[in-house]
Amino acid sequence: MENPKLLKGSLKVFPFEFDLYFNSSFELIKLNFRFYLEYPQKKIFIPHPFLESFFIKFFYELKEFFHGKKAFLDLPHRLGLKPASIKVLKLLREIPKGQIITYAELAKKTGLPKGQRAVARILALNPLPLIYPCHRVISQRGLSGFSQGILLKWFLLYWEYLYQNSDRKIFKSKL
Repeated sequence: MENPKLLKGSLKVFPFEFDLYFNSSFELIKLNFRFYLEYPQKKIFIPHPFLESFFIKFFYELKEFFHGKKAFLDLPHRLGLKPASIKVLKLLREIPKGQIITYAELAKKTGLPKGQRAVARILALNPLPLIYPCHRVISQRGLSGFSQGILLKWFLLYWEYLYQNSDRKIFKSKL
């Protein structure tokens, strides 16, 4: 059940659907996304006129991200987390686009060499997965969980790797 005090907006742009949640101060506090393969291919719902400029910026940030110009979305937001969790999430922004690290490596960077399980829990609760790109962290055995689903994690990693390691002309074609 959704919190009645939150404002929920959505953006559907093929092949994704994004749900954005804002607090009463119009600060982004949660972002969910999933594949959206239905018609109509574009649709937007802005829950308050004050948020129109935010949605324009969000759309621009998505475009820059998927065209390989940004490693993460840079949007105003509020993290309602403990300082240790915020520290872990901020370290995610240092992972280059198209690369991966393990939970153990991220735990070492936070100063917790045995804290891979704690790091995994923090990433599982990441409320803003494209602002703090937790999909770039995997287990030592390979691809592992993602709050938005393992298929989206695989897709994002594949897209980033492919985009970073290819002739970008194929991505600029106008089909």
